[in-house]
Amino acid sequence: MIHQTLNELLDRAEAEIYKHFNYEQADVLCNQALAIIAELDSTHEVRQLHARALLHYSDSLMRQGNIAEAMPHAESALSTAKEINANVMIARATGLIGSIYRSRLEYGRAIEYMKQAVGLHETLGNRKNAAANLSNIGGVYSDMQDYVHALEYFTNAVGILEEVGDTLSVAITRMQIGDVYSSLGLFDKAIEQQTIALHLFKELGARAFLTEVYNSIGVAYYYLGTLDHALEYYGKALSSKEELGEMEGMGIIIGNIGLVYKDLGEYDNAMEYYGRALQQIEKYEHPNNGAFVFGSVGELYADIRYDGYDAAKAEEYLLKAITLIGEGGSKSERSRFCLFLSDLYKNEQRWEEAYRYKSMYQELKDEARNDDAVKLTQKHDVEKNYAIERARSQATDEILSNILPPNITERLLKGEKKIADTHENVSVLFADIVGFTQLSSKLPAGELIDILDIVFTRFDTICKKHGLEKIKTIGDAYMAVCGAPVAVENHAERAALAALEMLEDFSMEQRFSARIDLGFRIGLHSGSVVAGIIGENKYSYDLWGDAVNTASRMESHGEEDKIHVSEEFLKKLLMVNGEWLMEEADDFSSFTINHLPLTIISRGEMTIKGKGTMKTYFLEKAK
Repeated sequence: MIHQTLNELLDRAEAEIYKHFNYEQADVLCNQALAIIAELDSTHEVRQLHARALLHYSDSLMRQGNIAEAMPHAESALSTAKEINANVMIARATGLIGSIYRSRLEYGRAIEYMKQAVGLHETLGNRKNAAANLSNIGGVYSDMQDYVHALEYFTNAVGILEEVGDTLSVAITRMQIGDVYSSLGLFDKAIEQQTIALHLFKELGARAFLTEVYNSIGVAYYYLGTLDHALEYYGKALSSKEELGEMEGMGIIIGNIGLVYKDLGEYDNAMEYYGRALQQIEKYEHPNNGAFVFGSVGELYADIRYDGYDAAKAEEYLLKAITLIGEGGSKSERSRFCLFLSDLYKNEQRWEEAYRYKSMYQELKDEARNDDAVKLTQKHDVEKNYAIERARSQATDEILSNILPPNITERLLKGEKKIADTHENVSVLFADIVGFTQLSSKLPAGELIDILDIVFTRFDTICKKHGLEKIKTIGDAYMAVCGAPVAVENHAERAALAALEMLEDFSMEQRFSARIDLGFRIGLHSGSVVAGIIGENKYSYDLWGDAVNTASRMESHGEEDKIHVSEEFLKKLLMVNGEWLMEEADDFSSFTINHLPLTIISRGEMTIKGKGTMKTYFLEKAK
């Protein structure tokens, strides 16, 4: 009973951490569990529960920024899990320790542990957790500003997460991919990824992530110069924060809105939002978060176009921003504020200070230029890889559309692994070049290929015109179907019209080393088939069933430049509103389909190999 209680406590703690993001409540539940465990005998099951409690508690502490306390609990969880050979817990604890090292900015150790976790989860067959660690590795590389490797790991993670159906993790990882693209200045691609993430978060009702993704989209639009869109998404980010009642981080969003108004020339609105941002940061956030807002206020006070121009206040705010950014902060931001301060001092004829901050600006700019050069190289690599992947994806789609029916291609791309459908009413067409074997002895191989290409390309065009699906070619034989994979009522009529057009005279403009006079045998039959995909790497859409064999026999038992059809096909052809025109096909000598007069010539009963005795007919245009 006590074990059940502990499991329930830890289940609730896990939900608070990973679903509700209520870490304080998770801490309470974990400590309750740990207190109970401390009073129990150290059995295998109790030690397993102990490792799980330590793991959840450590994860919650890490997410709250309490890194110093998180690490010992994670290491204790790993040690306990190893002692009892709890492999799942070992894998999770290893990954968690990697995440803690990331928080401590020890990136090498972080990647080391996370890669171990990937291997452990893959051994256990847990692809979801393996992908989560791949995504975490991408995050570490992003922190290191190694964006090429970051995208590599994020992209691999997304592919697996989509396969296993972990939609929330897909959305989070796509949001991170968008952030990488923004860091590289590829803002259009950033918006593409962030928008996908936004739709997924909305579908899941994951409101906790909406603020971040709205703000990220706003940033991308801002740097693209689309200020109206930037203002729209910053506004949505602010509303999302207010709805959730989250105060931390709100100041940055308000400051972003002020920045847009400044660029729009609405200086009073800009100063109003800057003031709100600073109040928010002072009450609820770390002062360092206000560096960019302080700098932006200083810039505005230093702008002579602003009615409230004030050199003293500009100096105060710019100096505050430079101090808050500090030595380890953004070089580009510090250099920018140093330049504004230098210009301000120059306008005030404070030459010594102007020179000092201009020198500081130049030094920071040179350092930032080196960083930008590395970033530019990575940007080019990412763009190249993006172009290659896009081209590969488009090429794959194009190749599939050329070898498979469109709706089958779509089903494959959506992830269907096995496609096999029964189609009760189809018409199958077989066509064969008469005398091709003898012709092949007279012509070189290259010319034979050219002839087949000319003939089958023409057949492809005819089939497409009449709505038939080409299935395959076998040597000099051509196979097509109508009614699969998409059902149509008049499949026999379409197949008949295609066959008649195939027999029409056509000229080959290319000259050959021997006289070319081609004749064709065509067979048609209607019935049911099974159709589907065979192969895993080299896909092929094919048909199986008695209808296929019978159509093939119609062709092989036919005559040159004749369309040999079965009685079943003829009845389907002559069906009107679900009823046969006459009971016996022999009663027909001529009829019209699609304004085309046709003639039926009965061949009587004949023995068909593998089928026995069948009534068959020739179908041709009326003379």
